[in-house]
Amino acid sequence: MSETESKPSPFLDKPRFYANGFNVNNTLVDFQLYLYENGIAVGTVNLSPITAKNVAKSLLDLVDRYEKGLDTKVEDFNDMWERMEKLLKNNEGGS
Repeated sequence: MSETESKPSPFLDKPRFYANGFNVNNTLVDFQLYLYENGIAVGTVNLSPITAKNVAKSLLDLVDRYEKGLDTKVEDFNDMWERMEKLLKNNEGGS
């Protein structure tokens, strides 16, 4: 392989998941991250406590940079539910 050729990604043959939902759980020795796509379970990731903590921190840091770079705020589930409740409350008297 020449210096200009790049090595193939070691992740190309690994499972890939898209998730728009999740749940978490833990045992005495590890943490589970359950991934969902449109309400259907698509995968489970078991993590050691130190890995779970560092994944959580890395994701928060990444979202912070994303928000700052795009000058926007990514809603969390609480934000979304509050917005939905306001919309429903405002529409109650209109039907």
